[in-house]
Amino acid sequence: MKTWFFALVFACAVGMGFAFFADDAADSIGALPFVAHEEKTAGIDVQAAGDVPAAHMDDIRQAVQLFTEDMTANGAPLHHDVHVYVAATQADYVRVIAEQFDQSADEAQAIAQVSGGWTGGRRGLTALNGAAGVMKTASDRQSTTAHELFHQLQYELSDGNDTGASSIFWLEEGTADYIGARIAEKANGKTLRKWSLDTLDDLRLAESTVKPDSIVHCTMEQRMKLMDKSYHTYQMADAMTLCLMEQQRGKEVASILKYFRMLKENKDGEAAFEQAFGMKHAAFLRHFRAWYEREMKRSIELTFSARAGVSDGLAPSMNQYVKTAAARVRQSFGAVPHGRYDVVLCANEQDFAAAIAEHCAVAPEEAAKLADGNLWIENGSTIVFQVAQLEDARQQEYAMAMLLARLLRIQTAGRPEEHPDAKLDGEIETFLDHYATSLSLRRIR
Repeated sequence: MKTWFFALVFACAVGMGFAFFADDAADSIGALPFVAHEEKTAGIDVQAAGDVPAAHMDDIRQAVQLFTEDMTANGAPLHHDVHVYVAATQADYVRVIAEQFDQSADEAQAIAQVSGGWTGGRRGLTALNGAAGVMKTASDRQSTTAHELFHQLQYELSDGNDTGASSIFWLEEGTADYIGARIAEKANGKTLRKWSLDTLDDLRLAESTVKPDSIVHCTMEQRMKLMDKSYHTYQMADAMTLCLMEQQRGKEVASILKYFRMLKENKDGEAAFEQAFGMKHAAFLRHFRAWYEREMKRSIELTFSARAGVSDGLAPSMNQYVKTAAARVRQSFGAVPHGRYDVVLCANEQDFAAAIAEHCAVAPEEAAKLADGNLWIENGSTIVFQVAQLEDARQQEYAMAMLLARLLRIQTAGRPEEHPDAKLDGEIETFLDHYATSLSLRRIR
């Protein structure tokens, strides 16, 4: 679940579903053996199942085109045909799963409840759940489409070994999300950086998460159980992939593709991992644990950028105000917020709405509603400020103190809109009152 926060005003939730690769399910229903047709490039056919908005279909077709171009440029075009069914509603999605994947009504319902996408490589079939959170925005639709198509490519490159119990489950899902984020960025949706920082932000706010060791070798039954949102399985797989990609900088896609090719040769995920990434999987897990702990405990880092019309000196000033406020927050609460955030400074309300649309990948009309009457909005790791409402340095510094206090509150006890804590909220209110008073006294002097 990702949530929009509206500073001082209100909050609204944006649901998020899950995409899942179901090739073992296809295996179990008597699908024909996979045969790669290496002499031709795949035809990817996209069909609506129900009344799917034309704009949504355009987003999905754009993702198909960008995915095809990107994988071809990386020497790994799909060679088998793929039929993509885009379901307009949850009921349509259940129907597609039942009819196209030969599932019973009960099985189709169970699959639809936990997935935003369902792919069978042997059949060359993919279903997308238009009602799921992972299909809410254009960027979501593009990343989900590419995620599912990459599962098709994983299957083809590995000759069907990608979903075996000896393969590496987290790498299968994490790399599909990575490629999905890559394609969304190419479509001018959310950037890879935002996807990366949002992933870590989600994990930082999670009450509990799956352990990395438990998402290495998994049967289909275990994979289905791990779909429970409380485990944050996909976010953990994404974090592991991010850590791995940092080590593969400059050859990220090539290394990913090599892993699935090596999986075809020996069917052993850990052997393929070492061949593709140049390290033993056990050594990577040790490295990841240390990396992950550092990321979760990283003291807050705000990266400021100023849009046209914002004073050149404002971003450096705001950065200094953050440092001052952070010292006071630590003194008062014994801690500061953790994590990395991108802060976008906007000149006016019109620019505020445009920045929300651009940096948070929402439709312009929705962005205008989000901007109306707010000083800032928070979307995962992205914070967008309308600085025209901050008339002087005192207000600018106070705004940074408010922001840090809110982030600390969320990371400590949850969002106040969802998890009331009168004692903590009272302490924060007192802190901010004292901060405002100290700023006024400083100005008088």
